[in-house]
Amino acid sequence: MGSVAARYGSGVPGRPRPDGRIVKLAAFPSRVEASVVAQILDADGIQAIVEPADAQGWLPNLGAYDGVRVLVFDDDLTRAQQLLASAERGDTVPD
Repeated sequence: MGSVAARYGSGVPGRPRPDGRIVKLAAFPSRVEASVVAQILDADGIQAIVEPADAQGWLPNLGAYDGVRVLVFDDDLTRAQQLLASAERGDTVPD
């Protein structure tokens, strides 16, 4: 068994954060909405994880209770909240 770098080429995307804490940004009713938010964050350089609350597909109805969560590193939380609020208002972000 080889290393991650050997298996995936350049390794895992994004910068390593060994001391970073992952926190919940928001929860959405569908994976599509959560994925769109994750893509908005990624476009701004913020690493995000989409985590469905369906027990890996074993309990699909569980997602109706907790939704699909978008997680970010705690030091990106404030910027991610600002981007999410801006997107909800329909603001455009200058290039």
